[in-house]
Amino acid sequence: MAGEILANRKEVYQGAKDAHPERWSGNVRNWDLPKEVYLNPEQEIVKAESA
Repeated sequence: MAGEILANRKEVYQGAKDAHPERWSGNVRNWDLPKEVYLNPEQEIVKAESA
């Protein structure tokens, strides 16, 4: 389900950019679904370095 939502967003944003490129200063956001997600990754790095 999340993949479908993000694919739809990608299409909508690309369509908006194609219709009005003058409104865009860069590329369309990366709407790909991440393979891994971490909670508080900074804390995990600090814990690993201090161990």
